[in-house]
Amino acid sequence: MPAGFQAFNSGGVLQIDENYVNLGLIATGQVTPSAATPDGYISAFRMAELAVTGVAPIIAVRANYAVALGDVRQSGNTWTFRLCVNTTLDWDGTALTYYIFDQVPAVAHGIGLQVFRGDGVCTFDSNYKYFNPVGVFMLAGGQPLTLTDYSDYTGLPMGTYAVVLSMERMGTHYAVSEFAITCGDGLRALPNGVRMRWTQINVNAVGGEGGNDLFVDQRPRQAVLIDVSNI
Repeated sequence: MPAGFQAFNSGGVLQIDENYVNLGLIATGQVTPSAATPDGYISAFRMAELAVTGVAPIIAVRANYAVALGDVRQSGNTWTFRLCVNTTLDWDGTALTYYIFDQVPAVAHGIGLQVFRGDGVCTFDSNYKYFNPVGVFMLAGGQPLTLTDYSDYTGLPMGTYAVVLSMERMGTHYAVSEFAITCGDGLRALPNGVRMRWTQINVNAVGGEGGNDLFVDQRPRQAVLIDVSNI
């Protein structure tokens, strides 16, 4: 007869299901985005790269400044994340904290709980810390209108949060110095929400004088905050 396993919390929310792979913390640490970017055109544009082994990892960060996901590269089961900052804005030179979540590998241990799917994939292991989303914010399309401005979205209870980074939309700033600066959603977790600021992720030389104009993506996007107070 069919069999399975499910666990619910006191609010009736499904926490564990043998058919649902929980996202477990596979890596965390601190890094300072201080490396020059490959293009090298603008010194204020800095980055850090992180490589992890996984199935389909996602990354969240907690920092005192906006961070944008400039690139994600996959080679086999190795994933490399490029984290970008603009040092002329709110960057204070401190390290950011990153949290990488993925399908957890089954690790033999003598105490705890492990749940497996029918095909043998481990869907839950009590020895891991897990992805805990607490808020989803809809970020307005076309905002903010300048590289030096930002938009805050608040409403969560005061807490310790990190924001998930993804490559969802872009903007282009045509600078007066003949550069076309590609910008991404730079996100910063606040104590009660998230701050969005366009952040440089790539720079290309273009012919002619630019008009110092910023063309931004008009599509809205979502920002997911997770609770990292127990990580």
